[in-house]
Amino acid sequence: MKSIIGTNVQNQVSSFCTVIWRGEKYRVLCTPSYLLSVATKIAEAERVSYFDIYKRLVASLGSEYSEARAAVSVLLSEK
Repeated sequence: MKSIIGTNVQNQVSSFCTVIWRGEKYRVLCTPSYLLSVATKIAEAERVSYFDIYKRLVASLGSEYSEARAAVSVLLSEK
């Protein structure tokens, strides 16, 4: 499993989740804002819409992260 974006994440007190991108699993901070920052970085690198990347990252979250998924769904519905 790889770590993506941010080297000091281990020092923060928060839950982590696993997202899948291009068949690789990444362990990331499981907050809507952090997932958005990951999506933005990927979108910049791949020159695509961050919104689409964000939705795909959230869709890859497992059922054990239903709270994060619900929070993100609310944010997406406001767009």
